[in-house]
Parts: sequence; structure tokens; C-alpha cells
Amino acid sequence: MKVVDWWKSFWKFLKRDTWQSWVVSLILAFIIIKFVFFPGLSFVMGTSLPLVVVESCSMYHEADFDSWWESNSAWYERKGINKNDFEEFSFINGLNKGDIILVSGRGEYEIGDIIIFESSYRYPLIHRVVEEEP
Repeated sequence: MKVVDWWKSFWKFLKRDTWQSWVVSLILAFIIIKFVFFPGLSFVMGTSLPLVVVESCSMYHEADFDSWWESNSAWYERKGINKNDFEEFSFINGLNKGDIILVSGRGEYEIGDIIIFESSYRYPLIHRVVEEEP
């Protein structure tokens, strides 16, 4: 059997509505995502964590920005960040639990950037840079 004929018959098998074709499709999807998609995305984005899911509500703002700022401004102002500074940051309304973030590895960070890093904790940690220490 020629390779082209084999691929055609395999493709027909995958299109069948059977549990066997479903299992093979699921295994193929796993292999393609794990060994092709994520490594390719990691290479293109320049990071080992190209996609991250927000797993906590630590960056979630329950109210609109002005209400949130009223209750949290003191902490940021002690760090030298005023309301006008914060309004220039990306994602000023925070991040919701379950959000999926596409990550780009840069290496240089500024006050206000959101960073994601691996730690000894079970999951990657997501934080906003609020001060620089020498």
C-alpha cells in the first residue's frame, strides 16, 4: 500500500463515528499539543511558560477601577505609585481567575509590568512589578 493511500484510509478512520476513532483522535491531539504546539509556541515566545492560567484571585479587582483604587491606594502609594502611574499600567482592572495569558519572554522589566515566574510553589506565580530593589 502506498503512503498516500495509507494516509487516506487513516483519515477516513479518524472521521468515523466510533469509539476507536475517538480514542485515536484524542491520543493524536495530545501528542500534537504536547510535542509540537507547546514546544513551537515556547520557541516563538522565547519562554518555557508560553501559556499560563490565572489560578488565584490575587490580581482580581472586584469593583471598578476607581473603587478598587480607593481601597488599595495606600499600599501602592507607599511604593511610590500614584493613581496616574497605575492608570498607565497594562491590565489596570486586574486578572480574573481562569484567564489564560500568552507569555512573551523579555528579560527586562519595568514598574507596572506583569511578570510570571516559576517557584517552589506548585504553579507559576503571577505578580505586578511595583518596586525595584538594588
